[in-house]
Amino acid sequence: MGAEWCPFCASERWGLVEATSRFGKWSGLRELRSREGQDYFPALATYDLSQATYTSDYISIRHKEVATVEGDPLQKLGSFEEGLVNGYDKLGSVPFLFAAGPVGRYTVELAYSPGLLDGQSFVSLRKEVAAEAPTPAVEAIDGQADAITAQRDTLFQGETL
Repeated sequence: MGAEWCPFCASERWGLVEATSRFGKWSGLRELRSREGQDYFPALATYDLSQATYTSDYISIRHKEVATVEGDPLQKLGSFEEGLVNGYDKLGSVPFLFAAGPVGRYTVELAYSPGLLDGQSFVSLRKEVAAEAPTPAVEAIDGQADAITAQRDTLFQGETL
């Protein structure tokens, strides 16, 4: 669960897209910028997942953007999703990333400051991530993607995927 206005969500989307792209394919990904000045951060380049779809033979994703950059309601959570948020994050904080599998359930925390994305354009950052450039932003995004991937490995211990 995320919100388009949120700089922390903007940061987390980079790692989420990179991690999940290891197991499947996104379509309909577009560029988005978080809200200028939100939590003292500039508008940050990120992915717009509100109209994107994800397909994989290995994992499934339920992703909702609950508010636009302006703060207006965007995608409503279903009852199952509301139950997860109420059970694991009673405040309904964004971003909220939850992973579950045969051996457990985990929430995943953002491991880097959104400030690392400051001054980056969407196109240049996307190219740097694809090229695995040795920049602080790319290293942080890769680290977040690895943390998300590790959750998949933890949740499916001994399972053949």
